[in-house]
Amino acid sequence: MATKNNMSSYKVDANKLAKLRTDAFLTQREVAEKSGITRETLARMETLSDKYFGSNSVKSVAKVLNVNPNELIKSEED
Repeated sequence: MATKNNMSSYKVDANKLAKLRTDAFLTQREVAEKSGITRETLARMETLSDKYFGSNSVKSVAKVLNVNPNELIKSEED
């Protein structure tokens, strides 16, 4: 997992997240509301591959999408 300063922050695979969300027929707003984050944060997760996001946000989104949080984390070789 790509972490920042040994804290619980991760780079999200933006394209994979967007695909999983659309494959689940969910809007950004629906996923954001169900996961407890803002729609703006989710939009950044889906577009900013070089930004780090907190583990709680990543875990919450993964739970809504019914996937393991590791599936959303960008690998270090990407």
